[in-house]
Amino acid sequence: MASSYSDFPSGQEGGYLGAFTLKDMALSVKQAVVNLKPGDFSDIVDTQVGWQIFRLKEILQSGQTDLNSAQIIEVRKKLYNQQINARFEEWLGELRSKSLIQILL
Repeated sequence: MASSYSDFPSGQEGGYLGAFTLKDMALSVKQAVVNLKPGDFSDIVDTQVGWQIFRLKEILQSGQTDLNSAQIIEVRKKLYNQQINARFEEWLGELRSKSLIQILL
């Protein structure tokens, strides 16, 4: 549904937003997902960016962390960049496989 109807850039990837802790979520989203089980869908949620439906993919248990908020932001940024780079390389590979290059001497 997300790839067909979403206006978000993540919609083209099926709407996957990544992993979040409850404390990172807006109150309306937290209330919609807190009682979901993996695989369940939320009701329609009116958020600041429009109407959304959430699906809980999985619940990850985290251990104790000694990271401060700046370190957490940095880790998320690095993981995001790794994922973007991997998708970019995949996209380039698809373009290259569809292109025709002739070298004329």
